[in-house]
Formats: sequence, structure tokens, C-alpha cells
Amino acid sequence: MAEEKRDRKKAQHNGAKRTPAAGKKPAQSTPARTGRRSSELIRLEREQQVRRQLLLGGGAVLLFLILLVGIIIPAVRRHGARDVEETVQTPVEVVQTEQPVVSVVESVPEPVEEETPSGPQLALTTSDGEEIYFNQDPAYSEKLTILGTGDNIIHEQLFLNARKEDGSYDFTPYYERVKPFIEEADVATVNQEAPIASRIFEVSGYPRFNVPAVVADTLIDTGFDMLNFANNHILDQGVSGLIESLDYVTEKGYPYCGAYTDEDDRAMLHTVEANGFKVAFIGILDFTNQESDAADGKLIWTSSESRIESLIKNAKANADIVVVHAHWGDENEEYLTDGMVSLAQKMAEWGADLILGNHTHLLQQVRVLRNSEGKLVPVQYGGGNFISGQKERANLLSVLTTADFARNPQTGDVICTGLHCRPIVTHYTGDRNNVCIYPLADYTDELAAEHGVKDFEGETMTTSYLWDIVNKEIPSQFLQ
Repeated sequence: MAEEKRDRKKAQHNGAKRTPAAGKKPAQSTPARTGRRSSELIRLEREQQVRRQLLLGGGAVLLFLILLVGIIIPAVRRHGARDVEETVQTPVEVVQTEQPVVSVVESVPEPVEEETPSGPQLALTTSDGEEIYFNQDPAYSEKLTILGTGDNIIHEQLFLNARKEDGSYDFTPYYERVKPFIEEADVATVNQEAPIASRIFEVSGYPRFNVPAVVADTLIDTGFDMLNFANNHILDQGVSGLIESLDYVTEKGYPYCGAYTDEDDRAMLHTVEANGFKVAFIGILDFTNQESDAADGKLIWTSSESRIESLIKNAKANADIVVVHAHWGDENEEYLTDGMVSLAQKMAEWGADLILGNHTHLLQQVRVLRNSEGKLVPVQYGGGNFISGQKERANLLSVLTTADFARNPQTGDVICTGLHCRPIVTHYTGDRNNVCIYPLADYTDELAAEHGVKDFEGETMTTSYLWDIVNKEIPSQFLQ
């Protein structure tokens, strides 16, 4: 467009060259003459020629002035009144005239969006300050995500408030705000902290739990693929409650781990398949609240390290990824026990790819271990309570922990390529009414001020209190 404007301007200038007026002839030279008359004639002719040139020049100037006045005055008349009125409101008013204005506009290049650097994610910093990053080798082109979280604890008031007039239970509103994140993962797993033996025993709360069996259906509907039963409450209804819980999920076709019908079941591979990956799950625990000799062969104790090693190595030989649920630690204590830290590193050496710890009711450290082969193994030492009706602020905080895995299709080797943590909080009002799990990023100070925990603990819930815990336990590079 600018070049076209320049060409038009050049053409206008070239066309402005004057040509002789019609009827006029170019001045002719006269022969030389001698004498006074000849000199006089020559002088007179020169004067006439000068006068003609002056007349022509003056006429051109006069014509230019006339044209200029003819252009400006109408324009002023058309725009002048409006310009005066709008001067107060508009700092600058551009007046367009009928005469085209030729201008040269330099082309301005469109802004180029700079790509945000997306280098590998920091996994851990060693004791000597070395920074270790997750491997992003493009040869590992086959992808899988696995999500874990805290304990699913349905306290009595939670199932009473979920009971409908016809006697059935509806727990779906409790999970609706986090359901999309759970469904998004290729594989998701959760610890069901109690028997679901309501078909043979009355439902009950703490200290000897027995929750409605429909809780398992709700968890599967929420997006979980594997239910873990390795926890200290699994024998609250005796071995019969354990067996009934496994019978229910088996009839429904839900995968399980952590509690087993017998030794053969315990030795079997309990897996979930997704995206062409086979993921094996093992559940281990420190203890149960109720003791029973009949439970022999049905649970895996954290003290049985040789059995755990054997099970992990067998799973690693027959599956792509091994996930271990570990129910360990001291309840309501922030610290990690030596046993937790030691066993986690051993399991990483034996072949575990992801360790999901729970039991303490508190959010504890999320870290990445490195085994002797250089493999990176995420460990959630304590996921807090995924949901609960507990009465202290710290017991209502949890996390959705998602680990990214990738496989090299040429070698079959699998590595962890990333780790992401989304903090969550169980909200309720009054005596555990309006229960709902919120992503902490969406939880407002207004909601926190309404939290019913203040009626029990005496302390008002605040988002800053929750974020302080999160920032203490989870490295910032993992937070979502």
C-alpha cells in the first residue's frame, strides 16, 4: 500500500510539467541587424518577452492561491464547528480534506510470541547440592499417568448425612469437585480406610468402622481404578468383614489390593491395564486395630521385608510399573519415622516405581528418591485424609499426587518423567453438613470462614493456614 501511494505521488509530479499554451508559438530568433532601429527593436522584444514571463508566473501563483483557498474554506466550514465543540472532549481531532494526502507508512512487523522454556522438571537436590532432573528423552514416547491420594475415611456423621429417605446413600456430591482431576489420570488408586461389609453387618463409625458398600461404587464412579484395603481398620469387623469387602468388589469387578482372601491371592499379581501398560499394585501396613490369627496370609506387614522384596521383584518382572500402598507412621505426627524412610529407599531399590504412603491423617512430605540404578521414584510419605469428618484443621488437608511415566517402545524400559501435586481440602458446615472436597486453589477465604471445624477445634479455617502446610511439605516445583 505504501509503495502504491509513492507511485501515485510521483506520477502527479511528472504530470505537473507545463506545456506551451494553446495558440502560442515558441519564441523565434531574429536575424542580426545593424543600426539604431535594429537595436531598438531587439530591446523592445526582450522587454515584451520578460513581461509575458512575469504575467505567466504571476498567473500561476494566483491560480494556486485561488485553488488553495477553494479547498481550505469549504473544509473549515464543514468541520470547523464540530472541531470547536469536540475540542473539550477530544485532545486531538484529525480533519480529513477532499484532497488526497500521500504518506509513506513503514510496515510494522507482527509481534512474535516467544515460546516459554519447558525444560525438564527438577526432581530432587542431593545433600551435596546436585540438582537431578526428570528424564525427557524423546525415545520414551509411550505415556501413562498414575494418581494417588490420601485415606478415604467415611466417619459416621458423613454416612448419616448421605442417607436418603429410602434408606440408600448418595456420596457423589462429596467428590464432585475433584472428580474431573481423578478421571483425567490414566490410572487412579485410593486407600479405602474401613471394611465395606454393610451387606452382612450394620454400618458403624469410629472406633470399629463398617461403611456402606456403595462407597466402593462411588469411588469407582469418581474415577478410581484400584481400591487398596491395607489399613489399620480393615479388621474392624473381623476377618469376615475383610472377606465380605473383597467379595463385594470382586462381584462388581473392581480391582483391589492390600487385603487378600488367602495366601494364593496374596501371591497373585493385582493389576490395572491402561495405554498398553500393565500396572501392579501391592498394599502393606504396620498394624491393625483388631488382632486375629485368622488374618494370617491375608495381609502384608511392613515388618516382613523379605516378603515385600519378593513381591515387588515378582511384580516388576511381570508388569511395567509397580505401585506400593504403604500404611505406616505415627498418627497425627508430622515427622517421618526412621522405618518409613528406610523402607521407602529399600522398596525403590527392589523395583517400586511409585510409593503412596498414608495413615497419619496429616499431609507429609512428597519427595523423589533415586535408586542405585539412577531411577527416580516418587514417594508420598503421607497423603492426609482424602475425605473425613475429623474435627481438626490439619486432618482435613490432602493432596492428589500424579506421577508421569514413559516407556521406550524399543527397549521396554519405563521411567518416571514428572510429578504433580494438587492440594485439596474437605469442607463442611455445622456438624459435617454440605461435605465437599475442594481443590485448595479454588478454596476461598469466604468458604474457609464458614467451615464447621471452628465449632469443634475453636480455630477458624483459613487458606493461609492450609497453604503454609502445603508449602512446608511439598516442593514448589511439584505444585499445581
